[in-house]
Amino acid sequence: GIPYKQRVALQDQLTVLILRVIMKYPNLRYYQGYHDVAVTFLLVVGEVIAFRIMEKLSTNHLRECMEPTMEKTSYRLNYMYALLYKVDTELHNFMESASVGTMFALPWYLTWFGHSLNKYKDVVRLYDYFLATPPLMPIYVATSLVVQRRQEIFSE
Repeated sequence: GIPYKQRVALQDQLTVLILRVIMKYPNLRYYQGYHDVAVTFLLVVGEVIAFRIMEKLSTNHLRECMEPTMEKTSYRLNYMYALLYKVDTELHNFMESASVGTMFALPWYLTWFGHSLNKYKDVVRLYDYFLATPPLMPIYVATSLVVQRRQEIFSE
């Protein structure tokens, strides 16, 4: 629901925001979904503060996502299985025996659920939570979502 002119201006601001971060930290690589995180902060706090937030997140919380390969990101997603084992061994064993893997959770993690949630207010609330918690919190939330959908998983 954003008017066309406003959307074009926002896209330009988003491009500049992303390029500023990447240019300041040339060791970082853009990844598919980074823009979902960046646009949320751009909409909420504007260009100046969004840059500061994205700069901090890109060098901390999202750092392994911005490496040349997704190796460390994939490794981090595997923490879900350790958490699952602790909270629901049966679900853990079922998912492991079915070779489900963790790729289903990759978009959740890369975008902090920004690409998966329909309501803007839910995205903003979750981002606020992730900013206030340790960097692994998106993994905990993803795991809790899997546990919450336990019945669906077993019925598939």
